[in-house]
Amino acid sequence: MRGKPVCISQGSSYIRPIVERYGAIPRAFPGASQSLLALRGGSCVAAVHDAAPLLYPLLQSDPEWHDYRALQPELEPAPSVIWVRQGEHDTAAKLDTFVRYLHRNGWFIATEAKNGLNPPSPALAEWHRQLPRRTKMDTLLHGFVTATARLGLDYRFLLDDYERVPLYRAWA
Repeated sequence: MRGKPVCISQGSSYIRPIVERYGAIPRAFPGASQSLLALRGGSCVAAVHDAAPLLYPLLQSDPEWHDYRALQPELEPAPSVIWVRQGEHDTAAKLDTFVRYLHRNGWFIATEAKNGLNPPSPALAEWHRQLPRRTKMDTLLHGFVTATARLGLDYRFLLDDYERVPLYRAWA
């Protein structure tokens, strides 16, 4: 990849490794979808993203992607990242708790398997092993996720700025 353009999302943590380790020239796009379209359009020799489980169904079922493949292991394994507004420490702490719960109960590994990524990502397997203990919050979150799935409830309201504060206070 030395000296060749690589499609990537703006602000990605992969920019530094592809430049320093591989000598690639990053071509930053607002999001993964624009980056992947640029790859398909021939603007880059590769696209680097942390969304392999989301890409596998596309690679397996869309004929337009039959000449592409996702590479493993990860370029630069990193814990799951969720961006929050600067200064929202309480929100970041609650989301961190939730992501750790998803790692502990194996949800990320199960989602990779469901999407055809086997064996699981070595980094995900390691994080799952590092977080084996269930916490009180795990029990609450497990109950919430299980109940919403069984009842078919839509919990996207959690993403609403006005609804999340009372919910997070209830979790505390």
